Amino acid sequence: MLNSIFKALETAVNHFWQWFFVQEKKFSRYPELPEKFFAWLEQSTDRFWQKFYVLEEYFYSKTLSWLTDHHKILAIVLIWLGLNSLIIQGLYSNYQRKILSFQVTPITQESAYRAALPLKLVISGLAIDLPIIEANIIDGIWQTSDWAVTHLAASARPGENSNIVLYGHNRQELLSSLHQTQMGSEITVETEANVKYIYLVERIEIVNSNAIEYVLPTEEERLTVYTCTGFFNSQRLVVIARLNKVSSI
Repeated sequence: MLNSIFKALETAVNHFWQWFFVQEKKFSRYPELPEKFFAWLEQSTDRFWQKFYVLEEYFYSKTLSWLTDHHKILAIVLIWLGLNSLIIQGLYSNYQRKILSFQVTPITQESAYRAALPLKLVISGLAIDLPIIEANIIDGIWQTSDWAVTHLAASARPGENSNIVLYGHNRQELLSSLHQTQMGSEITVETEANVKYIYLVERIEIVNSNAIEYVLPTEEERLTVYTCTGFFNSQRLVVIARLNKVSSI
């Protein structure tokens, strides 16, 4: 910090001298201007720089002396700050990984026939038009994406007459606008077979992360889309829709 101050002061003085020499050339056309003034100014500046360098050396020696005397305390403080930073980073990373997880792993959807994978989620009334990627549950953590909506691979696919589970982060570029969903709104899922499944919203609920019944298989076609909500994203905003019609893209 002291070095920065000294550097700034030195730069300011250099700028002054540049200005001074320009003015000196201008005033040289006027002999009536006393030359003693310039001599006095130059001497004063020399004295200033002598004191400046003495002061700089004094502060530098004091700082070095303090660091030498307190290096053990400084090392302990730096280690303590580093450990705290690692702990906070670890807790935040764990929180981010679990942010969209339910606390229980659902029963895997079993089917001899597997329909086409879902590729896109569209909710035109909410300006949601996002790609869909597959993800699994690994060590109890529901894998997520920073750029797409996630389809839980263990759940059904469109056309399999069971529960299709889609989820994404509560972010502006993902599913934050899901909070504005209204009853009867259309939700469209497009698949890799160029088939469009249109669902109508029939339930909107806010539940805790242990409400596993919302992501279990069902006996009829159902689309479940959810994101995080509540204090520290500890709850889930769940939108449930029933199949309305199917058409080709």
